[in-house]
Amino acid sequence: MIRARVLAVLSMAGCAGPVALSGTIEISPDDAGGLADAEVALHDEAFEVLGRTRTGSDGAFSIEAPRGAVIQLVVDDGVRPVAFQGEAGLDPEFVVPIGTLFALPDAWLDPFLAPFEACPDQGLGDGLVVGQTALDIAVDAGVDRPAEPCSFAFLESEDGTRIDACYLREVEEEPGTFAVDPEATLVGETGRFLFRGVSGGPWRMVVGRAVGCDATLASGTLIGESSVWVPEGGAVARLPALVPL
Repeated sequence: MIRARVLAVLSMAGCAGPVALSGTIEISPDDAGGLADAEVALHDEAFEVLGRTRTGSDGAFSIEAPRGAVIQLVVDDGVRPVAFQGEAGLDPEFVVPIGTLFALPDAWLDPFLAPFEACPDQGLGDGLVVGQTALDIAVDAGVDRPAEPCSFAFLESEDGTRIDACYLREVEEEPGTFAVDPEATLVGETGRFLFRGVSGGPWRMVVGRAVGCDATLASGTLIGESSVWVPEGGAVARLPALVPL
């Protein structure tokens, strides 16, 4: 399910001194309960640790971030670390919107991964990038953004190596059942995608929309991109991965 959340882009908007960053870590993408006693680590653009804190009994945390810097927040529930990327702005205080930060417990991740069983391991680490595309449009609070089936995602390393995501298609003989289609070039109706066996970074992550659902027309695509780091044994979650209208 794609919830109406700001994609884990921690835009903090006006200059010396740190930004007081605060927010709430949720139990999972679909469980808005606060995650108690989770570690929250602040990293810089090179993924060096700048500071650590832990959530309270209600999942709330606060930490100081360098003003105006590109940052990464890594949420660790003791099972797997999940990284979120963003940029520290200039205001002295910023509260991360509810629904932006969460853990990926097995109870949520295992059903997500099940249809991706045939997705190949890239052999570049033991991390994951999980995502579900949605149109980057304004919606009312509590309203899901519509999934975007004509979208695509890929990672590109610093040396130019490109990795395309795995996508799902409905199994013809089993309506309602989805499995990896190695020939697919777009996400399809589920909007879901996966990269398996990648860690470290920085990776250039591109999520785009093929106009007319034709992935062969490069000139007809609209894209958004960001730089991501994948924690060892952890994940980057793009839920939703917003694509231009």
